Amino acid sequence: MAPIIPYKTKSGVTTYTARFYKGLNPNTGNRESFIKRGFKTKKEAQLALARAQVEFAENGFQEDKVDEDELFSTIYEIWFSSYKDTIQLTTQVDTKRLFDKHILPKFGKRKIKEITPIYCQKVMNEWIGYYIHARKLKQYAQKIFEYAIDMEILEKNPMARVKFNKNRRKIGKKKVSENYDASILNKFVDYSKGLPSFQDHVMMRLLAYTGARKGEVSALSWRNVNLEEMWINIEEALVRVNHELILTSPKTDSSVRKVYIDETTVQVLQRWKKLQQEELSVLKNFEGSEYVFHRLDEENNVALVSPEYPNRVINHLIRKHDLPRLTPHDFRHLHASILLSQKINPKAVSERLGHSDIQTTLGIYTHVPTEQAKSVAKEFSTFVGTRVHGEFTSEKMEEID
Repeated sequence: MAPIIPYKTKSGVTTYTARFYKGLNPNTGNRESFIKRGFKTKKEAQLALARAQVEFAENGFQEDKVDEDELFSTIYEIWFSSYKDTIQLTTQVDTKRLFDKHILPKFGKRKIKEITPIYCQKVMNEWIGYYIHARKLKQYAQKIFEYAIDMEILEKNPMARVKFNKNRRKIGKKKVSENYDASILNKFVDYSKGLPSFQDHVMMRLLAYTGARKGEVSALSWRNVNLEEMWINIEEALVRVNHELILTSPKTDSSVRKVYIDETTVQVLQRWKKLQQEELSVLKNFEGSEYVFHRLDEENNVALVSPEYPNRVINHLIRKHDLPRLTPHDFRHLHASILLSQKINPKAVSERLGHSDIQTTLGIYTHVPTEQAKSVAKEFSTFVGTRVHGEFTSEKMEEID
């Protein structure tokens, strides 16, 4: 195409466009051209073209500059577009949810250069007052400010000096593991036996007795169930992204794991596999369900359940039997806490849950039940009071009194 292009406007006036092809921009991966319209004479267009070609020859492709007056939300969108490629899809969904629900409502419409440390502290204080993972919100907000520093928009991170005072927390709700024990899990599982679909009972059983995430259980396929060797293999997770159901790999590499199951769970799965086959065999051209949990779509085809399905089953049981308001993730917390309270090796618990490191397991889930805490004092007293190598025995202590 010619570098100078004449064209007529609607009023019949001839103007000129200057253009030349720059090539493939290595910064963006896009093809780029210089185009400028509206020159009254061909000579003006030629001069503008020559200047643009000289500037490009000297400077090459320039990285896009971010306007210093950009809103926090704009910087977040630029940051997230590259950050999301470094994390699993399940983490992408969780991260976006945290920003949409908690961070962007506080910062999104503010110019990033005008956000002050004192405002950040006020926001932090609010988060601490209602959200148990407020520290995570701070960490994510800091990432946006750090990115703005890298882009030379900010010089300092206004969130960096914000204090996280745990003593200010007003949240009345304790960790689930502090309020409940194994009996509450058994109530949910037992009551689920009375639900119309045996599939619902299978879901409750797996959530309670494996500690798996709801997306992992919802995506479980029969090829990843070994009833003879008594294990299930977690290698997929079901998530919803922009109203679309997507099968993806689990949250982290360590989330891909083999989880051993008990005999009763094996029997429940055996029964369900047979029932599922019988239920679906009446469908036209049915050859078997690939997945443990299913639903029928609008055309009566076998499809995956939604990742919200476990919540609906639990909420139904809560309403019907006046049970505590737990979530599928609460089941996971309780599963871990019960194992740890029974002195199961924390490393084994961590691997069962699919955590990337043991500190995640200990930091989030460890809680000493009240009776076990009381026994510590008794065991210490027994040990010290009956020492034979120490200066005093319990009898001598009574003589001193």
